[in-house]
Amino acid sequence: MSTTNKAVSNGKDNFTDNNVFNQLDFHIDYRLSQLNTMKICRVVKNYGNNVCDVKPLVAKLDNNGNPVEPPVLSKLPSISVQGGMAGVIIEYKAGDIVFCGFSDRDISRVKRTRKQGAPVTFGTTPLSSGVILGALLVQSPNIYVKITDKIYLTGAQVIISDNIEAAKNLALQGNLTVGGTIEAQDEISAPAVKPANGASGTFTDTGTGASGKTLTITNGIITGIN
Repeated sequence: MSTTNKAVSNGKDNFTDNNVFNQLDFHIDYRLSQLNTMKICRVVKNYGNNVCDVKPLVAKLDNNGNPVEPPVLSKLPSISVQGGMAGVIIEYKAGDIVFCGFSDRDISRVKRTRKQGAPVTFGTTPLSSGVILGALLVQSPNIYVKITDKIYLTGAQVIISDNIEAAKNLALQGNLTVGGTIEAQDEISAPAVKPANGASGTFTDTGTGASGKTLTITNGIITGIN
C-alpha cells in the first residue's frame, strides 16, 4: 500500500511502493523545492533605511496543484548604491515590486550585529537570509536623474545644503535659492538670485553686463548694495 506525503514538492507524490526511483525522485524534488534562490516580491512596509517587509508574488503548489499562500518576509535589507559615507538614497514604498536574492546561509545575526558570526539556523538559503536587490517591473518615474550627453533633473525640487562650485557658466531658467556659498570661475546667469529664508552673506553681481555691485544679505533680506 502506498502512502502520500502532502508536503509542497511541485505537485509530486511520495511513492513508497517498491519503486526506488519514484522515492528518490520525490525526495530530490522536495529538497530542491526548499531552496530559495531568487523571488519577485511586493513591498508591504518600509521601516526606513530601506529595510522592508516583502511578500513573494509567485506561490508554490501543493500536490493537488493548489497555490500555497506565501509568507511575508520580515525586515529584509536592500542593496544600496553607496561607498563609505557617500551614496544615493531612494526609499522603496509599499506596493513597489522588487527582486530578492537569498544567501546560502542564515545572515540574520550579521544583519542584527553588523559583525561576523555563525548562522542562527542550520538550513541553506533560508527565507531569513533574503536581501532586496532592486526594483523590478517599474513604471516610468516622474522624478528622476537622467544621464545621456547631459544630466537632467526632472520633476524634483533640488536642495543643496553645501557649496555650489562651477568651472564654467551656471545658467538658470528660474530662481536660485541657496543657503550656502556659490563659487564660480566664470559667470552666473539667472533671471533672479534669491537667498534662502534666514540666510546671511554677500553676493557680487559679476555676470556679463553686470553692475559689479555687492549685495549684503541679512536673514534672507537684502540690507545693502555697494
